[in-house]
Amino acid sequence: MGDLDLDPERLLRELTATIAAAQEIEEADRGMETPETVDPYRRYRLASNLSTLAELAKDPARPYVGAWVLWLLLGRTTLTTARAEAAARQQPGVRLELTEVSLRQGIRDLLGATTPDERRRVALAIEKAAAPAADAASELWMRRGEVLRHAGGEALWPLLQPLPTRADLDALAAHALDATDELAAHVLRAGHWSDALALGAGREDDVPWPRALTSRWLLAPFEGEARWLDLPSLSLGPLPAMLGGSSATRAMARLGARWADAAGSRQLPRPLAQLPSGLARLRTGALFASLLQSPEFLVRGLGQSRFEADRTRRQQARVALVALRLEAVRVRQMLAAIGGDRGAARSLGADQAGRALQVRWPADLALALPRSRPTSPARLLAFGLGALEARALRDAH
Repeated sequence: MGDLDLDPERLLRELTATIAAAQEIEEADRGMETPETVDPYRRYRLASNLSTLAELAKDPARPYVGAWVLWLLLGRTTLTTARAEAAARQQPGVRLELTEVSLRQGIRDLLGATTPDERRRVALAIEKAAAPAADAASELWMRRGEVLRHAGGEALWPLLQPLPTRADLDALAAHALDATDELAAHVLRAGHWSDALALGAGREDDVPWPRALTSRWLLAPFEGEARWLDLPSLSLGPLPAMLGGSSATRAMARLGARWADAAGSRQLPRPLAQLPSGLARLRTGALFASLLQSPEFLVRGLGQSRFEADRTRRQQARVALVALRLEAVRVRQMLAAIGGDRGAARSLGADQAGRALQVRWPADLALALPRSRPTSPARLLAFGLGALEARALRDAH
């Protein structure tokens, strides 16, 4: 097949192995205080090679394979920069009383704080220590933009993201904010950015969540259904710490996404079954998360009283509103940073985060918090698609 003479079976094997290795390292990085040092791309360079991408461009019948090669190429060529960004978030620098913790731990402490005064003390320490993480995030996104332009530029965008152009994505993010501005002004009444994050985390409500999230708690509501969740390859991995209602939302979304992965893995290898943006799995995750806004599910599945279910539904609606608006911010600041203008990205990030949460957002936090991800555009689109599917299911039943 052309000058490179690609062996389709070999490429598929190497793609599958590299995707699994990269995902494993990414999940390990999220759960550790120091980033991994293993290179998941070293063994199979064919799967993340610019020449492979160019050869696949001659064969439009295999867009999913080309998308994965581009995704892995971006991951391999920005691995060092991405590790530096993760290290900046995990480096001690947030001074809390007699100790110094990382920005990552500082954010956890902020969300775990029980009083506004305690949150403000942690928030002030975070503001003073966020600059290195913000600079590293800016460097990472600018580097990703450079690699993308070198590989082919805007023409490759549809391989990476769920909408054809960057302008389309920016318009989607702008619309998500425009459409919910009035609701946010009514619902998100916080005096400080740390209080707004606490509202978004679901910390301010008396809702009967478990002390810790477990697979048993997540799966129990579905035990009476047909055995559609009984998939041998279904694995939830480490669940988030229980900091509030948003933790339950994230856990339920993970169940949906992992179920979609497990169901799809029975049919085709991942490089042939889905695009790397993960829209299909994220959409299923959003649909599962929306169950926590259903009074019927809360009463029958989780055993809540009608009164408790009403409180939970209201909390979850607010959690979803904050999550949607922050994801829109992540998309807009990511697009600005990819364009190469560091100052514009920081300014836009602070302005849009403040707008999203209806508070003044410190400029030093921009890009460090909220933190953009390569999957942010797909996550934003999944919010809308999941909501539409949830509404269709409610109307049908």
